Amino acid sequence: GNSKTAMIAAISPADINYEETLSTLRYADRAKAIVCKAVINEDANARLIRDLKEEIMKLRELLKHEAGIDLSPDGAAISLASANISKNSRLKSTSSQSSEDALERLKENQKLMDSLCMSYEEKLKKTEKIMAEREAAFHELGVYSKNDGNAVGIFSPKNSPHLVNLNEDPLMSECLMYFIKNGTTRVGRPDAPIHQDIVLSGSHIEPEHCIITNSQHIVHLKPCSQTAMCYVNGKKVDVDVTVELTSGSRVIFGKSHVFRFLNPEQARRKNVKTEPTGEPTDWNSAIQELLEKQGVDIKHEMEKKLLAMEELFKREKEEADRLLQKQKLEYESKIVELQKQVMETSISQSMLSSILSSSGLIDSLLFRQNTLPEDLNETDNDTFSYCSWSEHTYQLAWWAWKKWRFHRMTSLRVSFIVFYF
Repeated sequence: GNSKTAMIAAISPADINYEETLSTLRYADRAKAIVCKAVINEDANARLIRDLKEEIMKLRELLKHEAGIDLSPDGAAISLASANISKNSRLKSTSSQSSEDALERLKENQKLMDSLCMSYEEKLKKTEKIMAEREAAFHELGVYSKNDGNAVGIFSPKNSPHLVNLNEDPLMSECLMYFIKNGTTRVGRPDAPIHQDIVLSGSHIEPEHCIITNSQHIVHLKPCSQTAMCYVNGKKVDVDVTVELTSGSRVIFGKSHVFRFLNPEQARRKNVKTEPTGEPTDWNSAIQELLEKQGVDIKHEMEKKLLAMEELFKREKEEADRLLQKQKLEYESKIVELQKQVMETSISQSMLSSILSSSGLIDSLLFRQNTLPEDLNETDNDTFSYCSWSEHTYQLAWWAWKKWRFHRMTSLRVSFIVFYF
């Protein structure tokens, strides 16, 4: 239906074609009711360009009538339009704002139309140029990217001065990198009233800690307040002093943030390495340098702590030995007492057994179960047998039993001897 259509109906005057002629005429009559709106097929960019051209022409007419600016069709007078509008605005204050808006719209439309009119090759060249500039900027910042633009690695920048972190754990060192931009770089906490470029947190970090300035690859550091703790190569930086940072300097903010400053441009200019030829700069060397510059001898402090720990261990060992010896003596005395009691008991039992067996009274000292004391009633029934004693014999046996029960001494031998005789 996107076309102009013409229909020719062929009919026959013969009566034999009457039905076919009538059907053709009916179809032709229905075809008259079909409305076709023909639209020219064109590219979307071409249509947009045409619309922009029409709008540009309208804006030129608007500027010509209201601001008195006659712009050339090729747009050469657009750069001078602002001056004319500012001059005419003093005369016509009511129309100046609309003229400025029209001029801005004209510039935007002209720029958009120029970009749409660019050929595919021109757009490709422009895109490649932008990608090359982006790749160069990434390389300068130390970011390596693939062809699709995704970052796959980070290395030390070649031109920009920067700070790399140092950590007590070697695996955590040089994982953070802070770039020192041209001009002023602020260091502080996230809750500072002014935006901080390098945000640090922790104890002894002020909201506005220090300011780092970079001017033609010459970097200086200056604390913001008297309480801001900043150390460069182990020396504290006062609030009224500005220190120049050289490549390889150790910078400490507060008491826990340790960094190494690197300036590739300065290192190349001075033809020196960024690190000393001796041991590499790490967290331990930076802290040791700080303590030495602050008058603290690490070896002496470590030896002092070691001696204190040895003395404490010696005292604790002596106390433990003393308690162990005391417990040993107590256990030995208890063992001696128990052995003495066992020996006395065994002697008494052996004496009683020998006396009773030698005197022949082992059978005569057997009591009836109902006449013996409670202690003897609890003994095994197989040990004793029933017998009949006289009253005198029973009294003597009962007296000897009480003596042995309450005394259990060797002096009982006399009692049993008397009883025997």
